[in-house]
Formats: sequence, C-alpha cells, structure tokens
Amino acid sequence: MTLTTQATEWLTRFEEATAGPSAEALRDLFEPESFWRDLTSISWNITTAEGINEIVAMVEATHPRSQLRNIELSDEPADEGDGVTRISFTFDSLDFHCKGIVRLRNGRAWTVLTSAQELISYPEPRGRRVKSAGVVYLPFDKTSSMTVSGTGTSPMVRLAHATS
Repeated sequence: MTLTTQATEWLTRFEEATAGPSAEALRDLFEPESFWRDLTSISWNITTAEGINEIVAMVEATHPRSQLRNIELSDEPADEGDGVTRISFTFDSLDFHCKGIVRLRNGRAWTVLTSAQELISYPEPRGRRVKSAGVVYLPFDKTSSMTVSGTGTSPMVRLAHATS
C-alpha cells in the first residue's frame, strides 16, 4: 500500500468517525497513547487531549463542532522513518476552514494537530473580497512634479503641512 493510499483511507475513516455524536470509532484509528492538540478548530480554545479516552471525550463534548468534513490531503504524505508517516490535510469544521497534521505510527494516529485558519461565516478579505476603504485618489496634473524620499510617513507629513 502506498503512503498516499494509506493517508487517504485513514482520512476517510477519520471523517466518518467524527460524523456522529459518538466518537467511539476513533478508538480504531488512534493508538492508546496518542495526542491531539486542537488550536480552536473544534474547541474554540487551545486544547490538548492525551490518550484515546481524552480524545474521544473531547470530540464528543464538542459535537457538532467536531464534525469534520471536506477532508483532503494538502501535501504528499512523508515517511519519517520508524514506521511514522506524516500527513498534512485541510478540512472544515462547523465554524472554520482548518489545517491539520497527523502522524501515523503503524497505521494508527500517534499525534494530531488541528488549527483553525478562517471563520467560515466571516471570511478574511483577500483578493476580490477586499473592500475599498473609500479613499479617493485625485487625478495627477501632468505639469506637476514631486519627489518624496525617505522612509516612513515623515515626508508625507511635511508635504501635508506644506500644502495646508
């Protein structure tokens, strides 16, 4: 089985295991002594669950926010040696677009890190989503010339005082 196949199958099972209110199916996906650090993606807090019992409890306590969906590989899985495979992935929780990293050891999760990236309801203004600040730019007079040198705002402050 290739690393990509192993990663895809594990992520599919992970998404299915978080779909319902019971997270007992996670017991088959995680090692007994495993760790999940959540940076607000499902808990709205920085939370670390140590051991499978705490992981199951965290996922059940945060349901339905812990229903992970649209899980996709974001990079090729990496073999870290000693039977450890690192998988980078993206997913959506109820509230956030998120990123995650899981380290599988012999096919089961050993460490998981999940991190919120952007609120789904209030996306970060980027690209075409950026709204104009309402700044009006005056047209250039073709006969005017001006040189502004230096750094920071001090040349602009001098210019503003000179024109007022």
